[in-house]
This record gives sequence, C-alpha cells and structure tokens, in this order.
Amino acid sequence: MKVTRESSIEEIAQDPKKAEILIDSGLHCLGCMASHFENIEQGLKGHGHSDEEIDKIIDELNSTN
Repeated sequence: MKVTRESSIEEIAQDPKKAEILIDSGLHCLGCMASHFENIEQGLKGHGHSDEEIDKIIDELNSTN
C-alpha cells in the first residue's frame, strides 16, 4: 500500500512498522477517536508538522514495505 497525504491514519497504523514511524513522528494518539477519521496530512499538521516534514515522513512510511 502506497501512503499518500490522503491515506487514513487508521489504515496506515495496521502495519506495525508504519505505526512505529507514526508514533516516532508525534502521533501518539493512534488510539484516539480523531485518528479514526483523519488522514495522515491532517494528523501530522495537527501535531505541528510542516509540509516538508510531512513529505519526509510519508517517504519513510513508503520505504517500509
């Protein structure tokens, strides 16, 4: 599965390696209700990440296949 800015946090977090990257990126709230409705861009922006940082995190998520 290729991760994009529109990818669901909940879907991404199903992969343990990807979940670890999300947690390391500050998304400690994988179990919170908002993560069930937000995409990766919304979640990361909500935690203060810039567009450049989001692109780097998405690249890292996509390298874990």
